[in-house]
Amino acid sequence: LFLFFFFFVAGSFLTSFPGTVAHTGVFGLALGGGQGHLSRMHGLSVDNILDATVVLHDGSIKYCSDKENSDLFWAIRGAGSNFGVVTSLTFRLHDLPKTHQNTLIYPLPIAKPVIKYILEYSRTTMPREMK
Repeated sequence: LFLFFFFFVAGSFLTSFPGTVAHTGVFGLALGGGQGHLSRMHGLSVDNILDATVVLHDGSIKYCSDKENSDLFWAIRGAGSNFGVVTSLTFRLHDLPKTHQNTLIYPLPIAKPVIKYILEYSRTTMPREMK
């Protein structure tokens, strides 16, 4: 399982957050930081949380965002498991750019020139967001 959620909305693809670890759930990925393939363009998964609902130690249920219970919102995005049980999250969506992913396997004798080519390509041709 590759955590990469996308949505087709109004003629374009949108993505919530790209994660690269198959054994982490959505909330674990997001509250633990969440680095992925599009992090350089859109930040970590935790940077894209808009609001959350949290059950606190005393059983009370709190909604939090930048505008409401902002201290709790700040806290769960750095140490989510220490402040309560997060029961819902809302994420910011981003346009999904044209993407490519490849696995390169070369025999050792030609690996050095291939790596040299890839490094040169990334310095001169690759879009800045992908570096």
